Amino acid sequence: MKIKYLILMTFLLVFLSGCTVAGSKYVKVYYTGHVRGSVSENIAIASFMDKRGEVPRGFLGKRILNSGSEEVYLAKDNNLSGSVTRAFKTCLIKSGYIVENMDSFELDKGSIKNINKKFKHIVTGEILEFDFFANKGFATTMVLDIKLVIHVGDVESGSITTVPVSLNLKRKDIKFSIKRVENFINQSLSEVINRAVKLSRLQ
Repeated sequence: MKIKYLILMTFLLVFLSGCTVAGSKYVKVYYTGHVRGSVSENIAIASFMDKRGEVPRGFLGKRILNSGSEEVYLAKDNNLSGSVTRAFKTCLIKSGYIVENMDSFELDKGSIKNINKKFKHIVTGEILEFDFFANKGFATTMVLDIKLVIHVGDVESGSITTVPVSLNLKRKDIKFSIKRVENFINQSLSEVINRAVKLSRLQ
């Protein structure tokens, strides 16, 4: 009985000590949705602006370990703005659009009407919040808050459609790994992007 108890305690200690090395962890951020479309229109996308305040450009969030130390999660390219822009672009391509990158543009009617008329729309956005948090324990609770604002300009009329979209998700899991963090973040981001595209009538 004592041996079984020691084996059980050893197993629990090994289990709870997994992934407990503090420091920076890198996560690939990308679109995981499976939308399909045949819009076949030219559209331009400008880089999303990161407006989260004074946080590192690649910051995604953190996990508090049993020791009280932190694992910090960063976008793999250290640029969340670029990652979100590429994810949004992937969704548009899967929806059937022919997408080109372009420089930032002024959100006013005159500037949009001066854009090359080969484009039907121009899209950009702002990242207001992107905050992942997890705690270390027998079961890990993961929480993610995302807030984006999408701007869609109609090149012909110069009109602008602004769509705020947000998501708060919480998940609890006994197992924990960087891959699970990556899946949780990308599934959540993809859901937000799908909502934004539908609300802005790009699908």
